[in-house]
Amino acid sequence: FGIATTSLVAMGCILVRQCHSNTCPVGICTQDAKLREKFTGTPEKVINLIKGGGDFAELARRYSTNAATAKQGGRLPAFSREDDSVPRAMRDAAFALAPGKVSGIVQAGNVFHVLKLHKRVPTGKAKYEDVKDTLRQQLAERLTERLKVEILSILRRNAKIEYVNPTLNKAMRQPRP
Repeated sequence: FGIATTSLVAMGCILVRQCHSNTCPVGICTQDAKLREKFTGTPEKVINLIKGGGDFAELARRYSTNAATAKQGGRLPAFSREDDSVPRAMRDAAFALAPGKVSGIVQAGNVFHVLKLHKRVPTGKAKYEDVKDTLRQQLAERLTERLKVEILSILRRNAKIEYVNPTLNKAMRQPRP
């Protein structure tokens, strides 16, 4: 599927870059369509749990791969239709929802989202003093997430990794296509 290593690990991949050999034990990135059908991905699982009465916020805390929003039960800051910091697919899905409703799976790039609209916020001007704390928190969260991804990328690129699990060690030593 051409998904980046970081994304695979975030989704639960334990045999990074072994997808072409169809040995993925968690079904995240196998190239074999029949093998891929055996697995139910996390977005589908979350939607099924919500339909069964599961609490959206609790499920977001448990299953979200975004640490910043997971801590807040999946809550995102309000955004407009024109907000380019939010992927177009997410904006379209969010503005198609009625308050209290949950979306289907929304794919934005290689990331899958499940959205719940709590309420619509009327547009208008806000006083800086009223929103400065929220803005600072949002900016800090965004910067922290970007730095975390960048630091992990640097660490992985420069790390000498020793696999102590014999099965994983063997899998990682196999030539990659």
